[in-house]
Amino acid sequence: MEINYFIHPVEDRPFHFSFGNMEETILIPEPGNLVFPADWLAASSENKFPEKQILLKKNETNLNYDDKTVYYDSHNHIWKAKIFGYAGLINKKLTVISPVIISTDKTAAWLYSAEFPDDKFPSIEMIRAVIHANQFMDVITEQELQEEVAKAKSRHTDRIQIARGRPAQNGWPEYVRLVHEKQINSGKIKEDGRMDFREREMFLNVKKSQQIGILVKAQNKSDGYTVYGNTIQAVFSTRGPKMGKNLSLDKQYENVVLAEIDGVLVETNSIVYVDETLYIKSDLDLNIGNIRFNGNVEISGSVPPGFIVEAGGSLRILGLAERSHLSAGGNLIVIGGIIGKPEIKIKSGGRIETLYLRNANISAAEDILVRDSIYQSNIECGGKIICKQESGQIIGGHLKAKEKIECRIAGSASGVPTILEVGFDPVFEQELNAFDKEIDETKEKRRKAIEYLTKMFGRKFLQNPKHYLEVYQGQEKQTGVQILKLIAALNQKVKNFEANKLSLQRRGPVFSAKPEIIIQKTAYPGVEKRSKVDPESAYIKVHKDIVE
Repeated sequence: MEINYFIHPVEDRPFHFSFGNMEETILIPEPGNLVFPADWLAASSENKFPEKQILLKKNETNLNYDDKTVYYDSHNHIWKAKIFGYAGLINKKLTVISPVIISTDKTAAWLYSAEFPDDKFPSIEMIRAVIHANQFMDVITEQELQEEVAKAKSRHTDRIQIARGRPAQNGWPEYVRLVHEKQINSGKIKEDGRMDFREREMFLNVKKSQQIGILVKAQNKSDGYTVYGNTIQAVFSTRGPKMGKNLSLDKQYENVVLAEIDGVLVETNSIVYVDETLYIKSDLDLNIGNIRFNGNVEISGSVPPGFIVEAGGSLRILGLAERSHLSAGGNLIVIGGIIGKPEIKIKSGGRIETLYLRNANISAAEDILVRDSIYQSNIECGGKIICKQESGQIIGGHLKAKEKIECRIAGSASGVPTILEVGFDPVFEQELNAFDKEIDETKEKRRKAIEYLTKMFGRKFLQNPKHYLEVYQGQEKQTGVQILKLIAALNQKVKNFEANKLSLQRRGPVFSAKPEIIIQKTAYPGVEKRSKVDPESAYIKVHKDIVE
């Protein structure tokens, strides 16, 4: 059978259609194949149709067609379009492709009009028919359709909107959108090129009045609907943490969330807050890394060798601290004991409490309380050193305390050298050391000034500078005068520092009571007892046997 085609029976070609974040693909067989309902697509050669333009004749035993978009008039052997669209052979089947594009969320629909010939733009009535044929909600007004068609005809747009729904508006409770995202480092490269995996910076320190985030107000949910009228269910879900303790809103800038205290920013799925204490509920390890925090720190486990823990407030470790760098602005409490290294200084701005000290280098502004023993440790204490529970033994090292050293046993039977010294005031010693440092630095500046002067004018210049300056004129003379004035000023600074140091030494440290050393049970040979207040002090007491 011979088939006459009134369309170009070409294979399909894709066209990509984008709208916002939507990307769709439609098939346009041939722009010239735009047809309207009842238009002839093909007919057998048995018919006579002088008014029709035959574009192609093909001998085919049978013509496959899509019965949803193409109607076959079996009486007249004519294939006609059922819908408005582009006709063509799609997979060797006569089909009409609708130019309707529907958004991914099904809340909008358009006619793709870029390929419409100027003389084949659909009428408003035809567009209404397309709307009804697709079972869209008929919500686009007549005026809106006319404006859409006018824009498409002027080629200001490539689509005509024919239906619209409404996207669902999801809801959420009030939450804080953080301005600082916590970034966890894998480590830090050291100067020698190696990676220090302990430097992870796991925790975010914040200061009082620092901006933490923006408070996002709660949003009620609102269901939407598709172009077909189907409901789109809105979702109510949590989008971020609630505002917790020690956070408040800025009084000047709306919805700005500020920290009320110095501390660590703690964020969970449900709440964000600032805590003055950083809690580590395990041993310190490479997953956590070193800790530097401006508030209090509490570690439920132990601190392994090589780690650093610096707390601006108090530091409490429930386990053992072994060859680690510890520093606390307040009290330092290590329940399990401290094993140190001579080159690692452990510092506390308050008191220190622990089970034992081994090979530790310790500095505390207040008391040091050790329940069991102190072994081969060097200690400076601004209060008392007490070691009288359990074994209560001090063996080896050099212990310095301002007020008192008290233990049950000092030294060992093998005669390990052990120095116990009271009357040592670390604050007083720091002040003296500060004066010594200032004096040394000032003298060094003076030495360099004199050296420069002798290089410029000769070694005999200082014997009679006035005489030598009369020989020189201009810039050289001016420079000489300036250096002499500098040397005189440095001499005066040295005298002032030395006078202040002498005054401090004469005043001496202030004690609330007489410094004393108390050994409750035994003092072995090798134990040296000193008092900085009075080397011949009688305030050294041994309550029981002295082993000579």
